[in-house]
Amino acid sequence: MSEVVRVIPFERLRMTDVEEVGGKNASLGEMLSQLTAAGLRVPDGFATTAEAFRLFLDEGGLRQRIQARLFLRLGGGGGGGRIRHDLVACCLVVHPGV
Repeated sequence: MSEVVRVIPFERLRMTDVEEVGGKNASLGEMLSQLTAAGLRVPDGFATTAEAFRLFLDEGGLRQRIQARLFLRLGGGGGGGRIRHDLVACCLVVHPGV
């Protein structure tokens, strides 16, 4: 079983990492590598991975709630505000030593 990567420093990201961390994070990593070499200061940081977000959804039971709300929305009901509320209200599960 391979270890799940949850966080990647911007300095290690390039545009080839869009699937893993999303476009904005990959762009920040690319800017950091290209612009720093050109003498421009770019703030360092890190990106959480798409896999980390999927784990957050699953461990908080959010994936099922989001799917249910989206299904209801297809029937004409709202849902975006409730999904946002669920995401913000959910607690992170901490795994010691990970």
